[in-house]
Amino acid sequence: MIHLLPAAGLFLAAMLYPDELALTQETIVITGSSTLAPFSHEVAERLTRGKDVDFVLNQTGTSGGFEIFCSAGNDVDIVNASRPVKPEEVERCRQLGRYPLIEFPAGKDGIILAQASGNRDLPLTLKQIYLALAQYTPISDQDCSLEPNTRKTWDDVSDDLPKRPIEIFGPPDTSGTRDSFMELVMHAGAMEVECLAAAREQGDGSLLGEAIRLREDGAWVDAGENDDAVVAALVQVTSALGVFGYSQVLSHGHVISAVTIDGIAVGPETIADGSYPLSRGMWFYIDAETYARSIILQEYAAEFISGEALGPGGYLAKTGLVPFGKDAAENIRYRFVTGADDSEQAQPLEGDMLAAPDDKVVVDPDADSPGGLDNAVGHVDIRP
Repeated sequence: MIHLLPAAGLFLAAMLYPDELALTQETIVITGSSTLAPFSHEVAERLTRGKDVDFVLNQTGTSGGFEIFCSAGNDVDIVNASRPVKPEEVERCRQLGRYPLIEFPAGKDGIILAQASGNRDLPLTLKQIYLALAQYTPISDQDCSLEPNTRKTWDDVSDDLPKRPIEIFGPPDTSGTRDSFMELVMHAGAMEVECLAAAREQGDGSLLGEAIRLREDGAWVDAGENDDAVVAALVQVTSALGVFGYSQVLSHGHVISAVTIDGIAVGPETIADGSYPLSRGMWFYIDAETYARSIILQEYAAEFISGEALGPGGYLAKTGLVPFGKDAAENIRYRFVTGADDSEQAQPLEGDMLAAPDDKVVVDPDADSPGGLDNAVGHVDIRP
């Protein structure tokens, strides 16, 4: 059984659009993060069983997804994101009339650096990765004069690393994973260099910005949004590393393995408690008006964050998605994003309350499903 929205969510929809909330055939278009796409696929497959709905999934990357979603003439219903929406993206959506946005916490993930199975272990630190990939690096920990990065092999970074070419297949600049990599790896790694950390403390943003630019000489290779293609590339180029989400090492563990970062191995526990340095959140976004008019979208949101999906042994948990909290019940909060200060953590409201845009609402994944949705069919169309 697919658990539907909540009393609070259905109350919101009915109050806003009492005459337009109908059970009609729909095509739901999802775009955005390639990391979140496999989990969306799992949820969509379950919702099409006995439902009169089609799903189309496009993997454009997070930034590409928001660009489409907040542009005129698009048919996108949901944006998957491996980073939070940016204020300028909220503003573009507001100007288009897609406002406010509802942010749903999908779960947590860990960015991994993976290599082909059969390679010797390659334990890396954030500082080592930074020194391998920055286009310009300081002369020393104490001297922040920047010089072009000429390191060719990992032993050029540190004597205890193998003489192996520095070549990393990573996501393009339209990807939320790329944004997260820049923050969690390049920026954090730069902060391990004493003079760069001091420059940040002194407010020298221009130096830091120059120091964390990625190399353009082939050490970093933009490999597109198709993670499966990156896995295939690693099998062929066994000396290279690839950057993607944790779920890939679960589904392709027979051909790739993740390297440790700062001595921490990636896994559900280290992602959940944040000890794995490259842990990050993932979200999906729906504009409030579209959500309020569509029972299917309400079903989708409730199913994604239900105990069946993210609880112990849940089907999304088994494929690598980690709940934000200790259990799925802590994962069912959502909030309205208005472009103002949206940083406050979502808190539950008690009772069937209609939420204003600045209020916070809780989805009940155990609410009963309304009738009338059990006799139709649908399909899932996955587009690269």
